[in-house]
Amino acid sequence: MRKRSAALATIACALTAAVTFGAGSPAYASIDATVVVQRVGSTGNAGSMTHEDVGDIFAVWDRVADGHGVRGSLIDGSGTTLKSIYNGNGNGTNVKFAYDIKPGNTYYMKVCLVDGASDTTPIKCAMGYVYE
Repeated sequence: MRKRSAALATIACALTAAVTFGAGSPAYASIDATVVVQRVGSTGNAGSMTHEDVGDIFAVWDRVADGHGVRGSLIDGSGTTLKSIYNGNGNGTNVKFAYDIKPGNTYYMKVCLVDGASDTTPIKCAMGYVYE
């Protein structure tokens, strides 16, 4: 019985160490949610917004040189925009922000093609949910 208890304790310690040290490592970071807005007039990814759970980092990507910028917004379940950021830096670039989303709540990521940072009439949008 003592051998079994010692073996279980050893396994528990090893798993705790793996989770503790592995979770903080960038190699283990993963994208937990992605929303993609398609190109205007053709197929393909024009822009996207991603959520990485480690650190609650959101990235807004411009994926194609089409003359449009990309705006990404984080919206709560009641429809209130919590954070919005514009990426007008060009093809293949991203801008990031952190926002601590709370477990048990649903949030939405909205990504739109826009013509400039102050454009209030998006050309095309896509929306998806993210939660913790």
